[in-house]
Amino acid sequence: MSLPGWNSLDAVRKIHNALEGGALLFFAGLVAFDTLAHFNKKYEKLFEEIALLLFAVAVFAEICAYPYSRRNDELSGQALTATEAEIARLRVIASTAEAKANSFALEIATANQRAAEANERTAKIQAAVADRDLSPEQQRNIRGQCARFSGMSVWIRSYPNDLEAARLIVVLKTSLTPYIHIEDRTGQLMATWESAEPILGIRVVPSDTDRPFAEALIKILRKDGGLSVADLSPFSSGLQTTEILVGMKPVVLLREAAAGRK
Repeated sequence: MSLPGWNSLDAVRKIHNALEGGALLFFAGLVAFDTLAHFNKKYEKLFEEIALLLFAVAVFAEICAYPYSRRNDELSGQALTATEAEIARLRVIASTAEAKANSFALEIATANQRAAEANERTAKIQAAVADRDLSPEQQRNIRGQCARFSGMSVWIRSYPNDLEAARLIVVLKTSLTPYIHIEDRTGQLMATWESAEPILGIRVVPSDTDRPFAEALIKILRKDGGLSVADLSPFSSGLQTTEILVGMKPVVLLREAAAGRK
């Protein structure tokens, strides 16, 4: 048969403290009545009997408090063990959660990288299929570089029915004027320049006397306009006027962009 409050740590502590406190009080009473008996000879015997009774009660309280003291140590040890086990369990949960968080972070980083790569490929594809063009800033830069060639003349040609090239010629004319005289021969490229393969990109064909001008024009269109311009042929063209041949947009750029190449 278990004692009152035997299975509750809180109850065991309260009962033990109450018994210990009561024992101290009775011991204090013992001292008080023993002192009274010493100074009051008339009631000495009575005071000694009361003191003896208080001593007996105090000893009984200490005897009753002893098992509760042992039970308190036992239950405290069990509570400590349970607390340590719970802390270990929570640490395992926290470690698992941290591992999952790291895994999620890695997955997010991988997804972001894939999204960035996809966006980059999309941008390349969009640039590949978009019409060639010059921004207002590029047009101003080309116009500023052409100022030193004021008075020079250039013919501009393109293939028939190539609307994209025809549109680019309009932008080029705006960029090269007013310093360079432009003769627009849009759609007349096949009539004069026939070859085994079609011209891709832009080609500058110099006249016999204006080769340095043609070389400078290539650099300007490449650096300031960002256009795809072929290198200048080392051979003489036999032309009297430098020509800019606006060929078809290079479709190879689209294949490279679709493949994700840089």
